[in-house]
Amino acid sequence: MGYTSEEGIIGNNDLKRFNIGLGGKLRVTDKLKVSTSLNYSSRQRNSQIGSNIFERLHYIPRSLDIHNLPFQDPVTGANVYYRSDDQNPLWVLNNTGRFDDIIRFSGTLNTTYKFTDNLKLSYRVGLDHESEFEFDFSNKGGTLSSSLQNGFLNLSADKEFEVDQSLILNANYKLSKKIGFEGQVGINSNYNTFKVQESDSDSQIVFGFLRPDNFRTTVADFDEIKENLAGVFGQFEFNYDQFLYVTLSGRNDWGSTVEPENRSIFYPGASISFIPTSAFDFNSRSINYLKLRAAYATSSGFPSALRTRTILNLDPLEFVSDTNGNVAVIGVDNELANPDLRPELHKEIEVGMEGSFFNNNVSFEVSAFRRISEDQILEADLDPSTGFDQTLINAGRIDTEGIEIDLGINLFRNKNFRWNLRNVFTAFETTVVDIPSNRIRINDNSFAIEGQPLGVIVENYALRDAEGNLLVNPNDGELIVSDEVGLEDRIIADPTPDWRMSTINTFRYKDFALSAQLEYSHGGENYSEFVKDLLERGVTRDTENREGSFVIPGVLGDPGTGLPLLDANGRTIPNTIQQNAFATVPNYADARDLLVFDNSVFRIREIALSYTLNKGKSKLPFQSMRLTLSGRNLFYFAPNYPKYTNIDPELDTSGGNVTVPTTKRYAFGVAISF
Repeated sequence: MGYTSEEGIIGNNDLKRFNIGLGGKLRVTDKLKVSTSLNYSSRQRNSQIGSNIFERLHYIPRSLDIHNLPFQDPVTGANVYYRSDDQNPLWVLNNTGRFDDIIRFSGTLNTTYKFTDNLKLSYRVGLDHESEFEFDFSNKGGTLSSSLQNGFLNLSADKEFEVDQSLILNANYKLSKKIGFEGQVGINSNYNTFKVQESDSDSQIVFGFLRPDNFRTTVADFDEIKENLAGVFGQFEFNYDQFLYVTLSGRNDWGSTVEPENRSIFYPGASISFIPTSAFDFNSRSINYLKLRAAYATSSGFPSALRTRTILNLDPLEFVSDTNGNVAVIGVDNELANPDLRPELHKEIEVGMEGSFFNNNVSFEVSAFRRISEDQILEADLDPSTGFDQTLINAGRIDTEGIEIDLGINLFRNKNFRWNLRNVFTAFETTVVDIPSNRIRINDNSFAIEGQPLGVIVENYALRDAEGNLLVNPNDGELIVSDEVGLEDRIIADPTPDWRMSTINTFRYKDFALSAQLEYSHGGENYSEFVKDLLERGVTRDTENREGSFVIPGVLGDPGTGLPLLDANGRTIPNTIQQNAFATVPNYADARDLLVFDNSVFRIREIALSYTLNKGKSKLPFQSMRLTLSGRNLFYFAPNYPKYTNIDPELDTSGGNVTVPTTKRYAFGVAISF
């Protein structure tokens, strides 16, 4: 059982969550066992919609005290702000909202019938029901769009119900004195249904009254989506004298979200492991346990429903005629259906080693893997001339290679005190091996390009000479940017980190425990639109010295050809043209590659202090109680971003359009075991 209550860092922003779970086991007969679990959770959240409050803060002059100025017309309730084309953040806080209420109930039932000591049949079924109510609104009097000016109310109620069933026959036999066998074969079905009822109301009549009948137009909608997935599977494991294990597995799925000819997909697997410490008598305190392993595994993924057939949209209020009233219009959806869409297939090869050493004071695990994703399902943007915005495609092949290392050390241990150190290192690279077109836009300026890491950023760039000097326009002293001379955008950044490292220190003294998780991410690059906004508008100390004149370091170039200009001796000509900051900074930001920053960051992810009370020591009415005080995201340092922007690279993603600042979180928790 748990309860969480959180207040946001702005007004009218909160979250409440409650969850409870129950479970039990029953031995009906010597051969029949039944177990079940029930879980209930609810979540309510308040937030805002409309113009993003944090994004607006980038633009507000530091001299404007919005807290002591009116934000709302006292008569009409309309937005009041120093800019007529924008919304006052305080007006947004008080006149827009998004409330959602989610209730989820899930349960499982497991039954096992034991025919013999070697053969048993299991049946399990899981039910998951989730209902969500969402209430989005804006009072009239806003700006930025007609819906915000006129006011709107959007209501939606949806229900999702999932049933997952498996019937599994398990066998366990000793084939000989040293050869053992464990196997299972089974069938599985997954049924999912989703229903949603929506109403969209526009043009508010009475300010502040939020009911559909207080809006001039209301359009209702109902959708229902059903998905089915059926599968058969088997897994067979052989072991020799408990030190050599070989496993073979396979599964075939049939999914309902693609066309009949593409619904079936088979994915096999195999693994082998060898435990030298069981095969040979090491009789050593230095090596307590050692295991070598290798595996080949596959998995599949089906697209969501209604992506392979054309969808027609009906709008009964698209046009209004004087003679015919409302004119209904049927139009084709903006997404182009792809009837050839297939499920994606993921293949993975992994080799590794794990072990315990020095009286189990050191644990070590290392894995190297290669993941091959074929027919990966991606959204691809389409040229507007096609009449569509996007479509889903199977994007050829994408490979991921990486390594993971987990090292644990008991640095000190006695009767009352223990100090454990755990280090986790990961590094991986995902490469686009084959795609059906030159490049596919993933989102904004992120692309899949054959032969390149997945998600590289493609933008314009500042032109340079052969020695790397920036080219400057001799007519105005500004940088010459690639798109100004007709050059295509190019790759300017790869956001994937080179490697990551996490270190967790845990100190235990009697019933107290203190843990600290430190993290470091090295490398990766990002183009930051957020930094561009801050520097252009001069709202951080990085631009406090902006009253003087500036000369962009570089050489003069031809703004027509993008080539460097040369003097009579054939040498480049240094730039000496002076500019003020109000021209230099925006021009400097026109070249997107100059706003690419290394994403390396160190952070203190979490520190937690806990105390455990046990029944035997404190005469509790339950088994134990643990009290925990924790802090999360306590500190971060990103040395390669402009010093005073205080940007967390973890949030500055998707083109650098970060809007929500990093927040510290402090919590107090109580956990009770019965």
